[in-house]
Formats: sequence, structure tokens, C-alpha cells
Amino acid sequence: MDKISLAYMAGFIDGEGSVGLNKCNTRKRFSYRLEVQVMQVDKRPLSFIQGHFGGSISLRKHDNPKWSDCWHLVFTDRAAEKLLRAILPYLIVKKERATVVLKYRDLPRLNNVPHIRRINESAKARAILFNQSIIERRHQIYNEYKTLVSQ
Repeated sequence: MDKISLAYMAGFIDGEGSVGLNKCNTRKRFSYRLEVQVMQVDKRPLSFIQGHFGGSISLRKHDNPKWSDCWHLVFTDRAAEKLLRAILPYLIVKKERATVVLKYRDLPRLNNVPHIRRINESAKARAILFNQSIIERRHQIYNEYKTLVSQ
């Protein structure tokens, strides 16, 4: 994709979008979901971005007649990561947030230790410690993100 299109998308997301790392409670442990959202009255720029990076567009209708209905484009996890990695060099306002949430995506995945078969107790203990270090790093990155958001 050409640099002009990427710069346009970055500027659009800088001005109209949000970059989030949202806590989700799954299976007795916390995980985090990366989300990029953009809302706009005109669907065309959202369709342009969606055509290159996917995502999901929906119409948000308002009950108040003074407010216009808005189109809402959402990217989660892999699609959000792909979009952010592509536009990161061109972001200005959301660059710091994008950098932090991409650090989260760079962490290794957790091992499913209870379901690992044919593993000795020493290796299982190391896998549990490894998982705990990843979970702690996730919390650190989430707290770093929350600090950015509150500024």
C-alpha cells in the first residue's frame, strides 16, 4: 500500500478514532483485547480503511433527532494489530498508545500447562513460572496504557 493512503488513514484515526486495550475476564484469568474504533457520519472513509484492513462497520442510530446517525468501524486483536503496525510511522496523536498496545501484542502466548502431557514436573514448573511472568508483563503494559489514557 502506498504511503499517502497509510498517512491518510493514520490522520483519520488520529482525529476520529480511538486505540484501546480493554480488560476481559476469561477463564479465571484476565486477558486484554486490542481495539481500534472510528466513528464518522460519512461512511466512505471508513469503507476505504475497511477495504484495506478489514474490520466491521455498523450503523449507530441516535434517538435524539438533533444528532446524526454515525457509522462505526471496529478492528479487534489481529486486524487492529495489522492496521496499527502499518500506520504507526504516520500516527501523531495516537502514536504513544499504539506503541504500548503493540508491545502487548508482542508478548509470547501463554502455555496451557494443565493440558500438557508427557512433561516432567521440572519442565511444568518452568512453564508455570514463564506463564506468570507473561501475566505480570501484561498487567504492567495495561497499567502503562491506563496511565496514558488518564493524561
